[in-house]
Amino acid sequence: MLRSSLRLTAALVLASAIAMVVPSVARAAALYPAGIVSGASSSGVYASPNLAGCCWLGRRASFLVRVPARSDTLLLTVEIPSYALETAPAAFDVRVDGEPAAHLCCFDAGQHELVVHLAGAVAKTRTLRVHVRPSTFFVPAERGINQDTRQLTVLLQRVELQNSRTGTQYLNGREIGASVASRATKILRVFLLLLGGIGTFLLARKRPAYAWVLLLGSAPFAFAIDTEGTTLSLPKAVLLGCLAAGIPMLRQLRDLRQPRFGLIAAAFGAFFLTSAISAVGAAQHRDAIRETLKILEYLVLFLLAFAYYKADPDETLLRRTLCWLLIVVSALALLQLQVGATEYKVFFGHTFPRIAGPLDGPNQLGAFLAAGIAMVYGFALVDECRTLARVALAIGLAALLLTFSKGGLLQCGAGIAAVYALRYRQVDRRAIAVAIGAVLLAAVAVTLAVAASPGFAPAHRLFGDPTNFNGGLGTRTGLWSAALQIWQHHPLFGIGPGNFEDVVGRFLPGVHTHPNSYFMELLAEQGLAGLLVFVWLTVAVLYALFKRATLPLCSATIAMVFGMALHQVYDGLLIYPKVGVFYWVLVGFAIAAASAPRSATSIGIADR
Repeated sequence: MLRSSLRLTAALVLASAIAMVVPSVARAAALYPAGIVSGASSSGVYASPNLAGCCWLGRRASFLVRVPARSDTLLLTVEIPSYALETAPAAFDVRVDGEPAAHLCCFDAGQHELVVHLAGAVAKTRTLRVHVRPSTFFVPAERGINQDTRQLTVLLQRVELQNSRTGTQYLNGREIGASVASRATKILRVFLLLLGGIGTFLLARKRPAYAWVLLLGSAPFAFAIDTEGTTLSLPKAVLLGCLAAGIPMLRQLRDLRQPRFGLIAAAFGAFFLTSAISAVGAAQHRDAIRETLKILEYLVLFLLAFAYYKADPDETLLRRTLCWLLIVVSALALLQLQVGATEYKVFFGHTFPRIAGPLDGPNQLGAFLAAGIAMVYGFALVDECRTLARVALAIGLAALLLTFSKGGLLQCGAGIAAVYALRYRQVDRRAIAVAIGAVLLAAVAVTLAVAASPGFAPAHRLFGDPTNFNGGLGTRTGLWSAALQIWQHHPLFGIGPGNFEDVVGRFLPGVHTHPNSYFMELLAEQGLAGLLVFVWLTVAVLYALFKRATLPLCSATIAMVFGMALHQVYDGLLIYPKVGVFYWVLVGFAIAAASAPRSATSIGIADR
């Protein structure tokens, strides 16, 4: 049964990927990038029938853009295929009419954002011409790619304007978010948040299971409203509704007094405390407070998920909720093949959209889907892989493939392997625990070795050359090295949560991003104290779940935690609430199941 189910899933994945990818390539016809005034006013901008939503630039390109009032920065998103480069990285001369020319260097193959600062904020909305002259070019016919004899340079995908003081971005002359979130839309979002909070309160009083379904189901859907440097979102509204209705549920928290569960609560509290201590000395207190409150939000979510699931455990309802959530999120992401995506990946001269769905980006969607797949797969092994689970796994895996997230694929593979090993009755679970620990330690050791030796050339192929500016995003090699250097200056409590992006420019001029590793981010921002406490928290969760690894929910969650931890060595994921809420709510459910008396829990394959 298992082998036939896996074969069916693999066939569905392949069919879904082919059905989605092939039409997306065929439909990519004569589309100009978002943000430019298309038509005869452009020169040196070539549409292509096999490039979705982006255009080749010639050696000299010019186009018109609508520059709104108060904008002072031009952002050009470009894709540089590897075959477009010869011996040196690409450079760009960019000039906006009436502004001095900007020389931007140096860019390797991949997607980059070119940042051009205008002399001053535009007083009123107007249309300006942008001139772009890349330093490198190629002729496809001479490279044996196709019969095209034009001189091409790079792919232009998107043109945006920004107000650097407020962070507001504009597309086609309209504020991104504000153009969508018009007054009517904002009113609708406020209504949805009120409905979410009040509805959760009423449903939670009717049955606790409804509350934890809403905690889980609201995770990927923000409907956010920005306010005072933070956001009001649907998960927060649901959280408040659960808090208001959950006073009777607090008695369920007494089970956390058991030693192995108390370790988790203590570690979570210590994690919040170290973040708060680190925030005191931060240069950017606003960012530090925001990230510290995010940890507090996760702690409260974990406790509520534990209490509500403890009060009303229903594994069948949880399994169905996870399946439908995976299906809905994957379907919304796959729709971007029709309506367009915000990121693209070039393979063999073709650009493919990287889908993100309702998540913050393709890597975040990859982490979300991989976590959901591990959970659904864990239940499927004891549920004889029924139809709903098969559909969820197939569409989830198809969407995961189209995120082109290497970390997500690694997380998914590790999670599935862990689930299978834990459900296979002849495998010693202590050996599995040792293997999980060894893999994570090895991954962290590789990261630290790369960070300590950024000049080690073989690592550049995997993690990037540290000298690559990469349009202000840098590479993992350079970012990890900068994180290590920051930690050496602030070894105990770091520079403060959320402050890495503001400090990294001192070590990598012009770079402004997070370090692409949650562990390295903790080391730099919260120091050794924060990193060790987070490791303690992760180990405490795994230790508590391994005690009841025969339960399907516990074994699936072990796989999810392991896969997420492995992914987070090479990406920062818990800084994104949509991933963090989903993760900690599921952990809360699993710890609640693990704390139940053995006679009151369902049995898995290994118990039969």
